Amino acid sequence: RDGNALRLDGAGQYVALPIGILWNMYDFTLAAWVRLDDANVLAHVFDFGASPNVSMHLTPQSATGVVSFAIRTNATNVQRVNGPAPLPAGEWVHVAVTKSALVGRLWVNGVQVGQNSNVGLYPARLGNAANNWIGRSQSAADPFLRGTIDDLRIYQRGLSGTEIAELVTG
Repeated sequence: RDGNALRLDGAGQYVALPIGILWNMYDFTLAAWVRLDDANVLAHVFDFGASPNVSMHLTPQSATGVVSFAIRTNATNVQRVNGPAPLPAGEWVHVAVTKSALVGRLWVNGVQVGQNSNVGLYPARLGNAANNWIGRSQSAADPFLRGTIDDLRIYQRGLSGTEIAELVTG
């Protein structure tokens, strides 16, 4: 990875993106290179939303111990795409989340590791969200991310498997 990567110390550093950055998105891809310093459970690579119950996020290690994407519009309406294991610490990993129509997919190093064929929620349902963060969760109880993020990309469509693989191989 290059020298322009974002280094986060896990002690309160994060990046705030513009209000409403995803307000008109239905299908999407979020992709980035991530190098975790540790596998801190519930830290978030990204979290876009307005509150813990109105958000979408990617965590390298969820409470169930796996990499997980979740989108929610209230406390009970949560849709997830889970991988089989947490993201590893100490090495660069490419991670991506795509959604096309109702199909959400999770990718690690260009390989699809999770799928949910019934993701009816989408970023536009989060409204004109004010809290769009890299390295921070909507929940104050969750830790900040400790690691490095590079080449974060946001697309307003779900990329194909071939396109995800091209992001990994460059």
